[in-house]
Amino acid sequence: MDVPDDSLWTALSLMLAALLGLVGGSFAMALAWRLPRGEPWVAGRSRCPSCGTPLAPTTLVPVFSWLALGGRARCCGAPIPAAYPVGEALAALAFMAAVARLDWAPETAALCLLATLLLASAVIDLRHRYLPDGLTLAVALLGLGSSLAGWTVPPAQGLVAALAIAGLLWTVRWALSRRLRRVALGLGDVKLFAAAGWWVGPAGMPWLVLAAACLGLAAYPLWRLARRHQGREWTEMPFGPAIALAFYALAWGVL
Repeated sequence: MDVPDDSLWTALSLMLAALLGLVGGSFAMALAWRLPRGEPWVAGRSRCPSCGTPLAPTTLVPVFSWLALGGRARCCGAPIPAAYPVGEALAALAFMAAVARLDWAPETAALCLLATLLLASAVIDLRHRYLPDGLTLAVALLGLGSSLAGWTVPPAQGLVAALAIAGLLWTVRWALSRRLRRVALGLGDVKLFAAAGWWVGPAGMPWLVLAAACLGLAAYPLWRLARRHQGREWTEMPFGPAIALAFYALAWGVL
């Protein structure tokens, strides 16, 4: 019997990762909708955000249902934001990157779960301008577990990184807020940076802060244009998505 070509198995592996990523992305987007509204996120049937009609399973297939429906709800015709398929596709790419980097090792599951949690956090920050403590705690506990398992930095280094970045950023936040007479950095951002300590350690933390800052600066003009196009009053850009993207990239490199 001929031995299957490695390239075929690699392609199938990445396809499976993409499918799992679409499911993870769908869960993250549902979590980002339900959590800020206090709705149950483990149980409960999905409903149309516009009219409240329960959604049939055929309308919940990640990405493909949105394309098939033309971006509109079947029940009432209300537009479905493109953020849903975009978020699901991003999760699929994150899962594929994890499998390409680690194959199907145990730490792959941790990295994929991290991507799901960070995606939900980023979407909530974009929509509601806050990072939920529950999601940040889950990220920290997942990082601690990965550290104890020996997949990331040693636990002592993770603790040092978390405490150091939290203290530094809290001090910067206090000084800038006093100087500018407004909140200069959300506490949710500080907590998410601290949660990253268990993943990247002291050596990776400066790179995380630098990468997040660069991503934020690069996205700022697009944020201004998007707000202007929507006819909305300009507000400060949430920093959470930039932290989340930089966080995943560095965790991907560490694991």
